[in-house]
Amino acid sequence: MISVSRYGVMVLVALFVVAPSFTYAQSASSDAAAYQAKLQADYDQAVKEREALVGERKKITDQTDLIKQDIAIISAQIKEAQARIAFKTATINSISKDIGVKAQSIQDLSGKLERSAESLAELLRRTHEQDSISLPQILLGQHSFSSFFIEVDSFQTVKNALNQSMEDVRSYRSKTETEKVSLEDRKDKELDAKQVIEKEKRDIERKKNERDVLLAALDKQAAGYQSLIAAKERRLAQIKSALFQLSGGEGIPFGDAYTYAVEAEKATGVRPAFLLAILQQESDIGKNVGNCYLKSDDGSGVGVNTGKYFKNVMKPTRDVSPFKAIALDLGFDPYTMRVSCPMSYGYGGAMGPAQFIPSTWVLFEKRIKKALDISVPNPWDPEHAFVASSLYLSDLGAALQTYSGEWNAACRYYSGARCGIRTGSTTYGNSVMKKAQNIQECMIDPIQGKSNGC
Repeated sequence: MISVSRYGVMVLVALFVVAPSFTYAQSASSDAAAYQAKLQADYDQAVKEREALVGERKKITDQTDLIKQDIAIISAQIKEAQARIAFKTATINSISKDIGVKAQSIQDLSGKLERSAESLAELLRRTHEQDSISLPQILLGQHSFSSFFIEVDSFQTVKNALNQSMEDVRSYRSKTETEKVSLEDRKDKELDAKQVIEKEKRDIERKKNERDVLLAALDKQAAGYQSLIAAKERRLAQIKSALFQLSGGEGIPFGDAYTYAVEAEKATGVRPAFLLAILQQESDIGKNVGNCYLKSDDGSGVGVNTGKYFKNVMKPTRDVSPFKAIALDLGFDPYTMRVSCPMSYGYGGAMGPAQFIPSTWVLFEKRIKKALDISVPNPWDPEHAFVASSLYLSDLGAALQTYSGEWNAACRYYSGARCGIRTGSTTYGNSVMKKAQNIQECMIDPIQGKSNGC
């Protein structure tokens, strides 16, 4: 009985000791599940709000595109008007030059007429003098009658020639004056036409200025929406990172992973099976995203589960600053986000499903933004990670979708060198190609109706 009583007491004690712990574990698990559900609800709501903001920005972008088209047309009209004005100006200048030539010609002809008139007047005076001399005087003054008649005939010939010359000059001057007047009339018409074109140009420029003002206002609105979208994407990144941490190594469901890989192929040309094989090799498609935390700017850190000190969690001169910048953009604490632990050699610090090191990730951020039309790329977001990995593999030659192209791309992804140069990278490449074959034949082909599976 004592024994029974003793054991009975022990059982009671055990119940009192264990029960609170079990209750706490249930409470903690329930709280975590509730928190995860709340995060998911917040995420879904943030996605809707982002889509609404993107829709509003799209409306503004569409208006902006129309106005830009108008501005392009108006700018072309302005250039056309400028060309027409330049042509008119050149025409007016040419006419002005011709008018100057005609004016100079008229002046020269007038001078010639004056000189001819003076010569004729002198000739007439001499003729008058001859007419006033009596016949005896003429006879006494001449050696012979023939000389007298020759001189009289010469005077008459010169006089007739002068008269004819003056008539010709008067006729040419009159014609030139008429041409000059015609040119001046033409110049006036060209000036009038130029003024009309210049007014058209001013009207077009005013229209362009109005469009420019409107475009600036729309650009400002679009920038405002872009800022809100960026803030919303940062919030989405924070929530998604938290959800990823709470997933407890569950990885990415194959259906989602396949969808991400297909979308990545559209942007990069990398075969989905090969991309999935790389990510299976790197992180088991999101299950193994690292078990270390960075804890110091010198690159050292600790194990997530063990607290064990690791000296080379990140290369301090290469990856710590980019990692902290990524954390700042995404709004999380850089010292509480999982990264890969260092192996027996080198450094760790790889992030997310694609296991990019920070310094490599930042090289692809602009291209990820463009490919996904986002503001803040997130290495822990599966969709972002898939696109980043696919872009990198495309650069390494995987977009050729040939065996050798993919094999060498896998080796370069691992070590930077093509297969056959380093033993470790060749082993990695061979493993990836086996995984790619299995994924294609046993998982993707059945989805596409090409086979019944393996």
